[in-house]
Amino acid sequence: MNRIKLGVVFAAVLFCGVILPSSLQAQQAIEDGTIEVAGSVGLNSGVDLTKLLPGLDNKSGDAEGTKWNVGASGGYAIRSNLLIVGEFMRTHLLSPSIFTLPPPSTTRLELSASMLELTAGLQYQIPIKDAKILPFLGLGAGMARIRKPLSVVNSSLSDTNTDNEFIGNWGIGARIHLASNWGLRPEFKVVHTGVNDTWIRTTVGVFYQFGR
Repeated sequence: MNRIKLGVVFAAVLFCGVILPSSLQAQQAIEDGTIEVAGSVGLNSGVDLTKLLPGLDNKSGDAEGTKWNVGASGGYAIRSNLLIVGEFMRTHLLSPSIFTLPPPSTTRLELSASMLELTAGLQYQIPIKDAKILPFLGLGAGMARIRKPLSVVNSSLSDTNTDNEFIGNWGIGARIHLASNWGLRPEFKVVHTGVNDTWIRTTVGVFYQFGR
């Protein structure tokens, strides 16, 4: 799935909010002191595993393509429409893939990989009076831990390497209220890591707000 398709998914969620006005609730601002929790699922397009996993060139057909992710986040409104947010994300990078070391070795290895992200940042919700779809801008930064479990096929030998990298993101999103305190939250982000890799992430989540 390329970046155009990810953009279409994001636009489709917003379009549903427009064509189903009877199911949506008009909102205005996020009040000071509001606490928000959310869960999300999504896709990443443009991930370059040859940068995230050095030495992977030509060893696996899964080095390129769309990767999925799941996450959870929490936020606190320090001012009207301005939230401090924290997010935990797990991104699937590589399915268990088997490859053989160069000759004369005949050893077959199985490699899988995933990335755990912990970031903090800000979200600014653009105030639009009596709107049913509330757009916001967001940015965040933190650390990513890349896990690379490696095992020898038909053997009990295994090992897991981890790398820690800086990670940052920025993008846009929207809150589509299905009730006064909960709804859908699609997001479209640009993600950048310390290994100079940049990709696009599209997610759709469900949020719930306390204190409204």
